[in-house]
Amino acid sequence: MTTLDEIKKQLDEIYEQIPSFDCKRCGKCCGPIVWFKPEDLVIQEFMKQHGIEHVIWSMDDYEKNGFHCPYWNEKKGCLIYPVRPFICRMQGLSNDLPCANREADFPPRRHIDILWRTYKKLNDKIGGEFGKK
Repeated sequence: MTTLDEIKKQLDEIYEQIPSFDCKRCGKCCGPIVWFKPEDLVIQEFMKQHGIEHVIWSMDDYEKNGFHCPYWNEKKGCLIYPVRPFICRMQGLSNDLPCANREADFPPRRHIDILWRTYKKLNDKIGGEFGKK
């Protein structure tokens, strides 16, 4: 069994390999997203520690809220930014995940593919279902 600390360490190792850029934290890319078991464990712990309510929205809820992530707050920004999911960290790094504030100088596709495979491997290791939350 993998402990939460081990999961955090492995996620941090993956996150450190993601090319960084000056995110404006504008929320334009903060739409409906999914994350997987490793991150869900970390995010749930973070939310408990910070008094953030776990939210599950229906498609109607997303529509009413402009298709933003339930953890996006117009005044405060991303409420879970320190533990934001892999998919959020990948925004602006490929044509598939565009950023309105970033030029299209993407890292090599092979680098992105390696990150995705490493992330999937961690998810598989702890028994998560890739593609389902």
